[in-house]
Amino acid sequence: MNNKKKIQEALDNRISEKPLFTDRDRRRFYEGRKRKHLRSTIVPRLLTALLAVLFLSGTIYYVQSSNLFEQTASPEQSKPESETEPLVSVKEPKLTQEAFLEEFKQVILTNPLPENMQDVLDKYGSGETLPKVGVEENATYTYAYHWKEDNDGIAESWSPKRTPDLEDYQNGEIDVFLEIDIPSFDVSPLVKISTLSEDGKHVTIETFYSNPTDHAFKTFEDDQEPLEINDLLLRSIARDLNKKPEEITKADLMNLQELTINASHLDSTYVVDENEEVFEAMQSLRVLKLNHAVIPGYLLKHLPILEQVTIIGETVTDLSSMQEGMQHVQYLNIASSSFKGTVDDLLKLKSLTIVRLDPTVVPNYEELQFEGIDVRW
Repeated sequence: MNNKKKIQEALDNRISEKPLFTDRDRRRFYEGRKRKHLRSTIVPRLLTALLAVLFLSGTIYYVQSSNLFEQTASPEQSKPESETEPLVSVKEPKLTQEAFLEEFKQVILTNPLPENMQDVLDKYGSGETLPKVGVEENATYTYAYHWKEDNDGIAESWSPKRTPDLEDYQNGEIDVFLEIDIPSFDVSPLVKISTLSEDGKHVTIETFYSNPTDHAFKTFEDDQEPLEINDLLLRSIARDLNKKPEEITKADLMNLQELTINASHLDSTYVVDENEEVFEAMQSLRVLKLNHAVIPGYLLKHLPILEQVTIIGETVTDLSSMQEGMQHVQYLNIASSSFKGTVDDLLKLKSLTIVRLDPTVVPNYEELQFEGIDVRW
């Protein structure tokens, strides 16, 4: 026996003569590998298909719910034609007196150009034609309006030759009377609107005036009650209006253009001390002459177009007490006053263009001329 056989016998005795792997073991091994291979390939494919189905289902649901291609009909649109509501025609609002006043005042308070006011006037009637911006004018345009019940709100309008009186309103001939004053092309107009009061006993006048410096309109309603103010001031106003003192009303203050207060017969300077509403109503005052009288600045500041001031007598040594209300003054005459101020006092008046003074009192008046102010004596 050779060595090879001896080794083989020894191995057979040690591990058995039978083979370690039989044909049955081989078949079981290969079948297991096949099943494992199938699991490793089929499961991912199933998961991928499942995800694809879920994605497709979600996309279809989103498209149907969000109406990407067409909008869902509204409840009104989905109704049959027989159930739809009939169209209702909307009538234009009537051009009543109340509508006219509201629209016209809105124009005055927001953009008071003549052409804008003309548009409202033409809409509600006819009358004179206001000049356009840039045209030099100095005139007052008047309009009278009357509304009838059977003309669908359109007013009769004309340009009256006189100012209507109370009876014209009470007789139903006039409902609204307008006065539009255009002093020049670069200054906003003064507008007065007159109507019959609610109690029918007097005429109510609303006055709108634009301060040329800030274009801030103010409105004042007429008060027909006699004006109760200081006697000297009342008599001064009545004299300049050529009326009796007991006849002066707040409406008269609105028409006052020049005022002279002469207190030279008094032993002391007359200082005007009145309610500010009195001076707020003097929106047309342009010229003021004070003879031994003084009006404080807090009252003068309510006079938006005050242009000329003359001071006479032993009243002021400087302009500090009046300066606040003289910022629109263009002409100042202090030649016959007790003014002892300086050039700086006069330069604080921003609109001053002409000053009449005593050159011995203000020797350095050349400084005023250097600033473009015309100095006279």
